[in-house]
Amino acid sequence: MKQKPVLLIPLALAFAVLMATAPAEAVLYTLTDLGTLGGPQSFAFDINDAGQVVGGADIPASGGPFPDFHAFLWDSAGGMQDLGTLGGENSSATGINNMGQVVGWSDTSAGFNSHAFLWDSTGVMQDLDTLGGDNSSANAINDAGKVVGSADTTTSTRLFGGGHAFLWDSVDHMQDLGTLGGDKSIASDINNADQVVGGSETSTGVFSLSFFHAVLWDSSGGMTDLGTLGGNTSIATAINNTGQVVGGSETSTGLGTSFHAVLWDSVTGIQDLDTLGGDFSMAWDINDLGQVVGQSTTAAGDLHWFLWDSVNGMQDLTSLVLNGAGWTLGVSDTAGPFINNKGWIAGTALNPAGKQHAVLLRPASSQPPSPPSVPEPATWALLSAGLAAGLGRRRIHG
Repeated sequence: MKQKPVLLIPLALAFAVLMATAPAEAVLYTLTDLGTLGGPQSFAFDINDAGQVVGGADIPASGGPFPDFHAFLWDSAGGMQDLGTLGGENSSATGINNMGQVVGWSDTSAGFNSHAFLWDSTGVMQDLDTLGGDNSSANAINDAGKVVGSADTTTSTRLFGGGHAFLWDSVDHMQDLGTLGGDKSIASDINNADQVVGGSETSTGVFSLSFFHAVLWDSSGGMTDLGTLGGNTSIATAINNTGQVVGGSETSTGLGTSFHAVLWDSVTGIQDLDTLGGDFSMAWDINDLGQVVGQSTTAAGDLHWFLWDSVNGMQDLTSLVLNGAGWTLGVSDTAGPFINNKGWIAGTALNPAGKQHAVLLRPASSQPPSPPSVPEPATWALLSAGLAAGLGRRRIHG
């Protein structure tokens, strides 16, 4: 039996070096308009691994000065489903887990009050109540059915005026997660390890000008301040099942500071993900593969969706959509986009008529392979050394 030529080994290494210098191919996407509930606009706020999308949409005008707005669940089989309300006029769905359970907020029948809700396939919208005040809102749910959000603690405070982050489950119901010393906190997301991220005031400052920092809650360490990029303010928006956290942070103090998308992890701490050329970016979601999505301003000042990963850095999604002519991927007054573990991306975009619609981007194909870039001199040296070593041992033993 003959041994394989030893030459193949250095040749394989040399080929690997060449390929490592070639740029990675960008994934292309197709855009699907998810429609509305009969009104002019819709907004997407989360997506699960089955490709189900949740959000809120206008319903047909009911005679008032503004259209009513209802939570929806969209899937490819049934389209957009109206989830109703808790008795009031408006609702919105902000999170969905892989079990198909949906959370959000809804007006109740009691005046202007809105409460966090949990909806499941039985079609029942459950009121999750508050922390003692008038209002609450749920932002995310994990696969165990644990819900996070923010709620008023007393009747004298309004949501986001003095609300506290909460964790809700079916046994202990709504639990106050506290703050970093200030009046306000909010929980944005929860993973399957029950780690919760969001933001909190660090103290009650003079004239209520206190700092707001990104935070991580877990059962072992309590609340951890994740810090900033050097500024006064940061916020965590999402956490994946490996414990990576994304959000945004001011880059420095003082007037005119930039705000950049960030990635935190337990090894490298806080990482600046940069921008698409402008002075603003915000990361809204991260999947278990470490792919991050968000919005950023370009050098021209336009707001675009981005996709970031550790290999390609920040890519402008606007240029990667095959059928995106006339659409604007970037809306200043809404959160998102959001990404699942298949790499599907849901969010809110402006359609060619100038209306905001929930959309879904799905990977379609790859661009034609780019020719390998010319290796740097050091790469040529390594390649030559590999070939020389192979030729020097070019003997085939019997």
